[in-house]
Amino acid sequence: MRKHLIGGALTVLALGVLTAGAYVYATLAPPPTLDRTSLCPVNGPRSLTVVLLDSTDEIPDIAKREIRTTLVDLAETLPTYELLEIRLLDPKLAGGRLIFSKCNPGDGSDLSEYTANPRLAKQRWMDGFRQPLDQALEAGFRPVPGKISPIMATIQRIAVDRFTGPQHR
Repeated sequence: MRKHLIGGALTVLALGVLTAGAYVYATLAPPPTLDRTSLCPVNGPRSLTVVLLDSTDEIPDIAKREIRTTLVDLAETLPTYELLEIRLLDPKLAGGRLIFSKCNPGDGSDLSEYTANPRLAKQRWMDGFRQPLDQALEAGFRPVPGKISPIMATIQRIAVDRFTGPQHR
């Protein structure tokens, strides 16, 4: 009798655990499908950050270091699926020259080892987001000489291109 009681209790416990697991699996929102190039969800980024670099004058080395540190800190704290655009002011281009445009795909630190693959997410973040950011920052510090800084025209163009339209209302 006692064996049947223990067996019944274990069966009820196992069914409870399976039911709870099925419920968690069914209610977890699946991660969005990402565009391979931009790493953004195919239906668009969740938010947007635009950074303008003005290199119409030579940037001193200490300022380059400070800018790089600030931008890396920004990128590393960027919410998952937020788009980071870095543009270089260019007198020849109304919206500036785009040197980096990618969404943060997440670095895997918030993923469970039971329901996801944090190591793969970290590798995707390094290869697809962090290393291209370093390359873009290196390219962005090369001066584009100009007699005037086109900052206001560039800001206006970005505002019209990125922050207006039905998707931003």
